[in-house]
Amino acid sequence: AASRAPRRPWPLVLLLLAAIACDRPVVRTTSSADAAGIVADIVGDLGGADDTTPADRLGADTPVGLDLSDVTETADVEIDGSDDAAEDLLVGGAKLLFNFPANGAFAPGSFFNYPWPESRRYNPDGTLAMTSFPNPEDETATCKLTLPNVLMNLLLKALSPHQYRQYLLDVVNRSIRDFGNNAGVYFRFSAPIDTSRLPSPEESLGASSPIWLVNVDPKSPRRGERLPLSTKFYGADTRYVRSNTLALLPYPGFPLAPGCLYAAVVKRGLGDALGQPLSLSERFEPLRAPPSEGSTDQHQLYASVFDYLDQSTGLKRSEIAAMTVYRTQDPTSRLRALAPKIESLDPSLAGIEVTGTSLDAGRGLYRVLGSFKMVIYQRGVPPYLPKIDLNLANFSKSVFHLDPDDHNGELLSGDPQTELENPDPNEPRLETIPFLLTVPRQLVTVDGPETLTLPLVLYSHGSGGSRFTGLSVEAPSLAPLGIALFAIDQVMHGDRSHSENIDPELKEKVAAFIDLLEGVIRGGAFQFNPLNLHAADGNVLQSAVDYFWQAHILAAPLTELEATFTVNGTKVVRKIRFQPQNIFFMGHSLGALIGPFATLSTKIRGMMLSESGGHLITTLLTKTEPSDPIDIKKVFDYLICDGELTEHHPMLSAAMTFFESSDSLNYARFIAREPGPFGAKHLFLTQGTEDHYAPLPGTHALATAAFAQQVGPALTDVLGQTLLGFGPPSGDLSGNWSVDGRTVTIGFKEYHGDPDVCPDDHFVYFCVPRAKQDWIDFFETMLNQPLPVIKAGN
Repeated sequence: AASRAPRRPWPLVLLLLAAIACDRPVVRTTSSADAAGIVADIVGDLGGADDTTPADRLGADTPVGLDLSDVTETADVEIDGSDDAAEDLLVGGAKLLFNFPANGAFAPGSFFNYPWPESRRYNPDGTLAMTSFPNPEDETATCKLTLPNVLMNLLLKALSPHQYRQYLLDVVNRSIRDFGNNAGVYFRFSAPIDTSRLPSPEESLGASSPIWLVNVDPKSPRRGERLPLSTKFYGADTRYVRSNTLALLPYPGFPLAPGCLYAAVVKRGLGDALGQPLSLSERFEPLRAPPSEGSTDQHQLYASVFDYLDQSTGLKRSEIAAMTVYRTQDPTSRLRALAPKIESLDPSLAGIEVTGTSLDAGRGLYRVLGSFKMVIYQRGVPPYLPKIDLNLANFSKSVFHLDPDDHNGELLSGDPQTELENPDPNEPRLETIPFLLTVPRQLVTVDGPETLTLPLVLYSHGSGGSRFTGLSVEAPSLAPLGIALFAIDQVMHGDRSHSENIDPELKEKVAAFIDLLEGVIRGGAFQFNPLNLHAADGNVLQSAVDYFWQAHILAAPLTELEATFTVNGTKVVRKIRFQPQNIFFMGHSLGALIGPFATLSTKIRGMMLSESGGHLITTLLTKTEPSDPIDIKKVFDYLICDGELTEHHPMLSAAMTFFESSDSLNYARFIAREPGPFGAKHLFLTQGTEDHYAPLPGTHALATAAFAQQVGPALTDVLGQTLLGFGPPSGDLSGNWSVDGRTVTIGFKEYHGDPDVCPDDHFVYFCVPRAKQDWIDFFETMLNQPLPVIKAGN
């Protein structure tokens, strides 16, 4: 951003001089300064020539409440008379508030008077300290909700937004041990800063940027990496944020490295709104000094970061006005540990059984139906709903028992119980579920081979779908290529939702709506369970487990299905095996969202993801469909209850902090950028430009996090491509990335559908002919050529 010429601070100087002169003469350290010099000398940086304290400079009787709001028309800095008060005094340019209470308990309204996140913001048990995180009381005029689904409308209106937000904060407070990889950073200053100097995301990567977010972890191979930032300055109080708060957010698509130390830095050169360099904070200042024996852990940590920044970048301690150092979560650790465990299990535990076959002549395939035993790594039994005391006479008196200590639905570890009879639901176990397998018709002949060895696509359907969803487009399109398709019902869909376990008392009270309630639950509405956050997280992670297990058992050399087919009136028995080198993944919408998690399977070679997306914050702000049964954006607007939301809202960062382990962005680097032991995979992402179910920004974020290159035509500008250093798309894409001795194709392409043909651009993968042909060609070349090709052009 262009710099703005400093404004002459005459009104500030005169008013400050008048206020100080009321109690004592002004002590001047220079005799011939202009107005700017007077400010620097009288109310300048800490540690001036006279070495007086802020209280000395302002006089013994000066009210503690003197701040910029007392001398200008800017928003106030609250003075509460506590031991934090001295930090609020305005001395020189605006400065960081670094007020950590002596007892560690932040008073209401003071949470951001100390940076968040930061290394001291932990509870004694190692979880994140979220007490006093902003959670204002509800304003009935602001908190309104109208949903088309009558039952959901009644249920959610009975939920207090304040209560729900506190539940979220309590869950984070009790469960999460390090800070978010995609969440925001918040600094509060004593006065307004110069917002004209806040950088764009691209500018924030430059050495001259006044704000940095940098990896400072000595053990990280990415140490020294700076990440792009989006910024927002809150000049006035809101319901959640006090005035003069600066919010920084890692630009979507650039999640912070897992389990690493990061420093968010604000340089003095950013300046305040009056054109002065940012001043030095009295409470932050001691951390600049070299540590000595007996120094606190925080002091030693900051000293090491100051040293590193000085030595590696030339950024001096004296140039830094504000800094916070914190450690990120390792959100993928549980699945990284679980994937190889699942692949070490005996595939025969699946007990695959075929129950019937039928010819689907119109689609050019045979349907093979059956069942197998899925490994379940979730605690408890679905649908993982809390106890709800409904008051039908007065819904406002209904009670949702949202319990942050209710861990039903969370991901488990360990080995599964192998007995199906009465397994312990609090331990991993096996559960029989149905499957659909499609076999290309042309491969089954009377005189053909007795054993069919087929390439296979594991199909992952979207919300509200079933194992039969892929019969409409996917299976018939893959059949001419000789590719089989295997599909199951997703977690929390159909029988896997276990709607029979709904609380009998609740069933009785909503008897008039019971069919609707069961339909909502069986339709997958609680895949992202808003009433049990541990289950919401666990449902996504179990979905990944589903595909680890399917890929493992179906790629196993000894896995063999036996099916009876009718060919022109003749029954033939065929054995079916699958080519272990040609196990692929394909998903749409919710199903595509699972793709980046499934990349931790060593058995999957490549994947095609339609309308996938990632980055929870972006999703909550942009997703408007489906509106029935739950319009996610409307519901979240209702629960936050703060007018127009932006990506920098602190409650969004709190939610992001909890859901890092189930956000696809954190898994995207495993696809090809840093595959590690899981192996690099081919990837083709498709996206509609006017998608209201999985909007464009989410897929842009995922493509960026995966280092996927755009294939033309470029229908929209994708800042992530610029930030990654990719040039404009040109021509077909193939073999554009090499890692660990393997070359892969990894790209994405956008399409726009004809409204008369596409009900929404969410469905371009089948309602735009070119889009459909592109992914068919991707699979065909992945199967038959050394490298798959993503073709350019309309």
